[in-house]
Amino acid sequence: MLVTSSQLSVAISSTIIFIFTSLLFVSGYILQQRSVASLQAALLSPPSPSPTPTTPPAYTPLTLPTYPPPPPRTHQVPLTPTTSPAVAHVQLVTSHVLLCNAIMIFAALARTKSPAARVLLYPKLWDVLPVHEDMANPALATTRRLLRLAQEELGVILRPLQPFGGGDGADFLPSSYPQALLFGLTEYEAVLHLPPSGLLLNAAPLDALLARVHNEQLPFPLTASASLLLLRPSAALYSALVNKLGALPRSSNPSLSALVYNARHAPPLPPTPGVPIFCTADLSDPLGERVDVRTLVGQVGYVRVAERGLPGPEFDFGVGRMGEGGQVAGDEDARRFRELVLDRYREDRRGVCGLDLEPWGG
Repeated sequence: MLVTSSQLSVAISSTIIFIFTSLLFVSGYILQQRSVASLQAALLSPPSPSPTPTTPPAYTPLTLPTYPPPPPRTHQVPLTPTTSPAVAHVQLVTSHVLLCNAIMIFAALARTKSPAARVLLYPKLWDVLPVHEDMANPALATTRRLLRLAQEELGVILRPLQPFGGGDGADFLPSSYPQALLFGLTEYEAVLHLPPSGLLLNAAPLDALLARVHNEQLPFPLTASASLLLLRPSAALYSALVNKLGALPRSSNPSLSALVYNARHAPPLPPTPGVPIFCTADLSDPLGERVDVRTLVGQVGYVRVAERGLPGPEFDFGVGRMGEGGQVAGDEDARRFRELVLDRYREDRRGVCGLDLEPWGG
């Protein structure tokens, strides 16, 4: 029987396929047997011994150098943590523009770690106005931001005030929040109020003054110096002052000294040795005493910035503080003096409150 070429090709192809299929099957079988043998050997082998724990090396703490304590400040009477809450730095603010200055004072007290309490009195109206008023009144939005900053970051106690006397529009009148309300802070033995606007450069003499009042008792319910008020709160005196104010015409605005003593001036502040407590940088007196802020840091407590005929340093006067040709009025020394004080105030205002100077249209 003859085999054709086509049949021969089919036979050869079939043989090749069979051979390779067989080889593939055999190789798979061999690999399977090896895997089974490896698994059986692993299961039957004894467990390996657990590692012996090692003891870590002994910890040697770092040795830090020790330094002698700084010499005590002879001018400062220390406030202990148990007594410091009995005294307070208090700011009474009745306008949006002056709020930043109070926040700057509290920021300086916090930065120097003053142990006295920090209290801010302000109109309750700023809290109760609806939120949509923020859109119509940008100053209100800024005020609420600064109040949150004071409370959350500077540890300030917020004390909103109801207007004194009531009546239409009383919420908006500064006279509705007289300084006599400070005597109502009876949880404190002494409070210190600084006049706006100014720079708090050194809290030590202010704390020393409060400490002295706390330790030795203030002989008078109110002492004052150039609008700086140091008083001893009293419920009885507070009630008497409220009654006296209630009997006066609403248009009257008597000073706190007149209310307490029926006199133009209150007794002066008790003397404090060492660093001066207060001074005034009068920008309107080119011949007056120069107060160099750079050299005053650490040498005076609070510097009040004033200029006759103009509001405080919160305002950008443009040519209002300038003379002919855009130069600051006065001699060269006076010009540099103004620039030094105002630049420092402007920097602190921006750094603490995030605010530029207010535009002045007066």
